[in-house]
Amino acid sequence: MLMVRIYNQSPFKKLKKQPFRRLASAVWQAHQKDGCDLTITFVTTDAIVDLNQRYLQRSYQTDVISFNLGADPEGKTIGDIYICPEVARENAEYYGCSFEEELARLVIHGVLHVIGYDDATDTEREAMRRLENKFLEKYWQY
Repeated sequence: MLMVRIYNQSPFKKLKKQPFRRLASAVWQAHQKDGCDLTITFVTTDAIVDLNQRYLQRSYQTDVISFNLGADPEGKTIGDIYICPEVARENAEYYGCSFEEELARLVIHGVLHVIGYDDATDTEREAMRRLENKFLEKYWQY
């Protein structure tokens, strides 16, 4: 069973949670993974910088940070995804897409990391980008 919780601690208070919850569930289920307890939190720029510095030793803002925290005693994966809508808005302007679509891409990207995908190399980044595009096309509705 998949449980997706979404919290919004960002200044963007009017974000609809349900479309992102459905999208995260679709990506997870498409990979035929066992259960998961997934939390997606929309955070401020200050919070994403703090998370990036504290856990990844990087002193700059980013758009998404994901953690696969392993499995609970029942074998369900525990995953935390943090997304910064302020950075996503800048990305959307840069890439010429809607703000909501960029947030959706970050949700997909975060879930893929929790599943086990990496983007450390050009080849891995390209593979993740193809999957992001596939899932956006197939499942995204805002």
